[in-house]
Amino acid sequence: MKSILFTVASFKNFAGSELVTLSQVNYFLEKGWKVDVFTLEYDFPLKEKVDSKVTVVTLDNLEDIQKDYDLIIARQYPLLDYALFTLRVKGKRVYFESVSYRIPIDAYPIYYKHLTLIGAVSINIINQMNKYGYDTTDVYYMPNYASKDFFDINHKYKNEPNKIAIVSNHVPKELEEFKTYTESVSNIKVDIYGEHHTYTLITPEVLNEYDVIISIAKTVFYAIAMGIPCYTYDEDFTEGYITLDNYKENLMHNFAHGLGDNKKSAREIYEDITNNYSSIIKQSTKLKEYAKNDFYFDTVMDKLYDEIMKREEVNYDVLYKKYSILEYTSRTYIEDRDFLKKQELMWYHKSLELGDLYQKEIGKTVDALGKYEVLLESYNSILNSKGWKLLEKVKKIKKR
Repeated sequence: MKSILFTVASFKNFAGSELVTLSQVNYFLEKGWKVDVFTLEYDFPLKEKVDSKVTVVTLDNLEDIQKDYDLIIARQYPLLDYALFTLRVKGKRVYFESVSYRIPIDAYPIYYKHLTLIGAVSINIINQMNKYGYDTTDVYYMPNYASKDFFDINHKYKNEPNKIAIVSNHVPKELEEFKTYTESVSNIKVDIYGEHHTYTLITPEVLNEYDVIISIAKTVFYAIAMGIPCYTYDEDFTEGYITLDNYKENLMHNFAHGLGDNKKSAREIYEDITNNYSSIIKQSTKLKEYAKNDFYFDTVMDKLYDEIMKREEVNYDVLYKKYSILEYTSRTYIEDRDFLKKQELMWYHKSLELGDLYQKEIGKTVDALGKYEVLLESYNSILNSKGWKLLEKVKKIKKR
């Protein structure tokens, strides 16, 4: 049985690189491969979506990682450093993919020229990496994608939008205001999905309930694949509707970052979406055709796999000799981060313990006050009783 190792910093949220990794994990499971994932954080909600046949390795169960794999697909270079140089894990072929140019751990490792292949999910990332000093001549452009279940949906259009979904883990205030404004001036319902709002896996069934999707990146691929009008707006990317005219350039930029920064008010967004909706739905069928040609999951994955497998295997003798220092330095990010995480968790549990102790002491105090109150009431009832008052009169007579 062939085996593959994925590396990804976190494997717990419904977010970009985690969802991409999950899709590729399932792709290789279907091909009958043994699949392992090396990550620093493995938890819910994503955990419930991971097939039980997958072995997920964290620093708590490093003994479960193999020493040899047929293929490694890596994201976030510190994990690949740690796997290759500290754990001495080897993959016959290693593909590293950058999913962002703005987050340092998504940069290419310093030994990138010794890997089988390096890739990026957008042309913009490739250009930025070139500015950082990387030789990007041979970087493989691996677009984001949508799977068959999204393309299989035949979305039904309305004369005007009735429901709009905002999908984002970082909703800008303009979109928060857009929701309030839209629902106050029209019958359009606006729902928000993502962290701090409705947090769930975005499926074809979820998106098909809506007439317009407002998002960037991964969700835009989903929406276009389904033929749903998609409006791109986020904290630093405000292209607006994806149209036949701007589709190709936006695709090259992963439908995110680097094309526009045209901030709009809630009213302007509302008017733009409602006024242009009818013209956009006329383009959506053609956009779906483009999408199937450009980013149908099985097609792009097959092409990537073929590209990787036709290349030479990694020469570990050369790699270990030239970058021997990484056997020591590769531990820095991974183990320090793990230490800090465990310290944070320890103090969190300590705070819970202190909270429990505080509540118990408060409970004891309340109980004591309750008992004191009962005693006080008993004492007062005795003082006010006829027998006590009679006894007090007898005592006064005796003193005379």
